[in-house]
Amino acid sequence: ALGYFERSLEVAERLQAATRESARAARDVSLSLNQLGDFLSRRGRAGDAEKALGYFERSLEVAERLQAANRESAQAARDVSVSLERLGDFLSRRGRSGDAEKALGYFERSLEVREHLQAANRESAQAARDVSVSLNQLGDFLSLRGRPGDAEKALGYLERCHDVLQRLQAANPESAEAARDVSVSLNKLGDFLSRRGRAGDAEKALGYLERSLEIAEGLHAANPESAEAARDLMVSLERMAGAIGGRVGGAEKALKHQLRAVELARRLHQSNPKSAYFADTLVRAFYFAAQRANSAGQQQLVGKCLGGCHQVLHQMVAAGMQVEPDMMQLYRRLCEAGSGRSKA
Repeated sequence: ALGYFERSLEVAERLQAATRESARAARDVSLSLNQLGDFLSRRGRAGDAEKALGYFERSLEVAERLQAANRESAQAARDVSVSLERLGDFLSRRGRSGDAEKALGYFERSLEVREHLQAANRESAQAARDVSVSLNQLGDFLSLRGRPGDAEKALGYLERCHDVLQRLQAANPESAEAARDVSVSLNKLGDFLSRRGRAGDAEKALGYLERSLEIAEGLHAANPESAEAARDLMVSLERMAGAIGGRVGGAEKALKHQLRAVELARRLHQSNPKSAYFADTLVRAFYFAAQRANSAGQQQLVGKCLGGCHQVLHQMVAAGMQVEPDMMQLYRRLCEAGSGRSKA
């Protein structure tokens, strides 16, 4: 794979050398450099990180030269924002000394470029959505970094992202994608406030999660055959279960939400029986249901849910599917517990 990517870059660079004035040829070089950077950053062998960073930096240089030569080109500006975003992603994952500050700088520059693009293209849904992506990235980055003041800034970015997406949905009321984006942003806000835990945060978080669930319910009702809509609804139900499970009198409601999530996960698994992803999703839904049932004092249901975990995990192992380490550990514990009951 690396050989093919390198040969593709060589061809693109020869074309660029032969057609110095061609923006298309230069853009192809930038794209090839990004592909190599992506590949090496994923492969992760010794020395790959440095090479990947070099490719990403070269791609940004090419993109910036193209933008400088084509000031009116929205595509050239967007390419620069994407390259800045890639560098930010790479450095935030690498995590060496100084990487966090550089990553933040790249994310902020990417947002600036996208905001300029949006200002110049007020009617463009793509430009607005790109701004929301940058705002979301900055919110995620700062909430994870956790330095003094980061939480407030993160919340501000997430709220601005939500505002942009709400405006997009208002302008495109028939768009399932626009509605889904709003639902996801509501979940992000709910998750953030649930983690922060200041006075009043729990109530606000619950409000956001309830609104997200309403949207997810509507999208699923309008697209009952959509696996994405079903999974989004399942995720919203599980988030709601988590938000209300620890409240006084919330254990039963949380269990109901989680049992609905199990049914959705079961249908997704039945529709995609060879998918390790959907099998894993069902196992985890069963496991969370067992925890909720335990909190609600329904021990018989705990046993049924753990039995569901064991059955699906056994099918996965027998079929040679990849099982995540934490779920394989659960499988072994369940097997041992079953063996102990048999002997008794």
